[in-house]
Amino acid sequence: MRRSLLITLFAAVIGLPAAHAAGREKKEPPQNSETFQASSFAPQTNSMTIWQARRTVAAWLKNAGKFPVKSISEVKITENTIAFNVDSTFYDGIDAGYAACFMGKALIDLRTVGSLSARPAGKAPHVFFSLYMDGQDLRATTLPKSSLLSTKFGCGKHLNILGIFAFNTAAQAQEFVDALSRLSAFARGGDAALAAEWRDFRQKAAAWRALAVKPAMPESVRKHRLLAEHAVNERQFEEAVEEYEAGIDIYPCWPEGHFNAALIYAELKRYSDALRHMRAYVELVPEAPDASQARDQMVIWEAELAKAR
Repeated sequence: MRRSLLITLFAAVIGLPAAHAAGREKKEPPQNSETFQASSFAPQTNSMTIWQARRTVAAWLKNAGKFPVKSISEVKITENTIAFNVDSTFYDGIDAGYAACFMGKALIDLRTVGSLSARPAGKAPHVFFSLYMDGQDLRATTLPKSSLLSTKFGCGKHLNILGIFAFNTAAQAQEFVDALSRLSAFARGGDAALAAEWRDFRQKAAAWRALAVKPAMPESVRKHRLLAEHAVNERQFEEAVEEYEAGIDIYPCWPEGHFNAALIYAELKRYSDALRHMRAYVELVPEAPDASQARDQMVIWEAELAKAR
């Protein structure tokens, strides 16, 4: 990629519109929030986006606090994996050897996740919900207390670590199952829902492009943009994409949001996400001065993605 385009893209990451970064004045269409509401382009409530699925899984893991784990930190979710750290502090009464089995780094390969479900366990009034995969109770695949020397199931460091978690309600469990299943399907590349999501977005984008007067950016989105720009200035790129994603979740037809999110994802070498957002940018503003360069950049990202597979 030419250095001039690199400068343009970097300027966009720190919050400048692409055309302005290239030295051109970019005129925004007049905005009138009464003419068209941004919520008209909001995602379908019954369709969980990739970002929503990641947020659901990450939020639940960070707030787990269930037997026997007290704390989970450093949660990182990419296209293919979920990585997190299990705190070494455990509840009283847990055998030290058993507890140590789950300490440290855990890594789940999303491509290996089978068919998930949640079922009630325990006895009233202490009923909770545990995870099953392909009909097998994941609690049975964690290292049992009576077999501390066994390594058959990897000592709770991979998929089977999900067996140590419990949910208070069926709704909580189902939300987690739906989110994890969504991420797994995306990782395997056979996600029909992703194709449906793209078709839905293209319809919204076509309607947005046809508007003579574009909707005003909601104040909540503006706040996410400001926080994203601040995070980039602090080189906190993970936090920056979270803020851009949050803004896009509210206002999907936000060209600069998609553009900047794409660049930051590429900086993080998460090329699948970068491609997803740059395609959205080009779909929204196909005649933009930098649209051709954006398409060229997608070719490079596709090649990088192919190398990683």
